[in-house]
Amino acid sequence: MKATYKEQIMRVKIRQWNHNELVPPDMMDQLMTIEEVCFKPEIQESYESKRNLIEQADIVLFAYDGPNIIGEAYTATSAAGDMGEEGDPDAEHLKGLFELMDQEDAVYCMSLAVLPDYRGQGVAKQLLWDTIQKCKESRFNLLYSHAKVGPSAHLFGLLGGQCVEERENWCGTGDTYILFRIPLWPED
Repeated sequence: MKATYKEQIMRVKIRQWNHNELVPPDMMDQLMTIEEVCFKPEIQESYESKRNLIEQADIVLFAYDGPNIIGEAYTATSAAGDMGEEGDPDAEHLKGLFELMDQEDAVYCMSLAVLPDYRGQGVAKQLLWDTIQKCKESRFNLLYSHAKVGPSAHLFGLLGGQCVEERENWCGTGDTYILFRIPLWPED
């Protein structure tokens, strides 16, 4: 018998990762499954790049169902990992965004992803909500993120995200992504 929505969401636990520690191989295997299942090849991180991103991230949250990682959210205040080719408009956009973030005391949500079997159950919403709260605890002013048009973009809008711009064919995926800006404190 399939679990009810309430039973499913109560079973899922969100935990913060101490990103000063090395990510164990078994955990990386689970995270690479999320990477491969949730992201198109054009924007997938390699094993090394993903491990570096997580180990250098400011805030790292994982959603668990028992011992299994079913979702992730992590943020960065500076560019880390492969930002793309020189002259690539999306890479230049990201570099400019990180320069702007330095001036605004902002953080960028590098990833918010949930395995397909757990979508529509509030897991992504809880991950994003907890990410916002951790950003507030860390005294950031703003949270930026790109979200694919559809349920992800809708979620960012529900939690206070303001559309800054739309980018068609984001990183060659063929998809439109929206850059969201979430104020973490009341703005003047």
